[in-house]
Amino acid sequence: MSFKDRLREKRLEANLTQMQLAEKVSISARTIQNYELGTRKPTKYEVVEKLATVLDLSLIHISE
Repeated sequence: MSFKDRLREKRLEANLTQMQLAEKVSISARTIQNYELGTRKPTKYEVVEKLATVLDLSLIHISE
């Protein structure tokens, strides 16, 4: 499963909107949208770490 698909799946499982996830991770909703569209991937470790924490994933699982 690709990063974009895993992110969307886990966000929906957590019952979060893109806006809510963005607020929890301190990035824009547009950035989350771009991640889920596959046009961007997070480049900062801090963002990946926050996504993993909010979505209750290991860093290995989110980056596969």
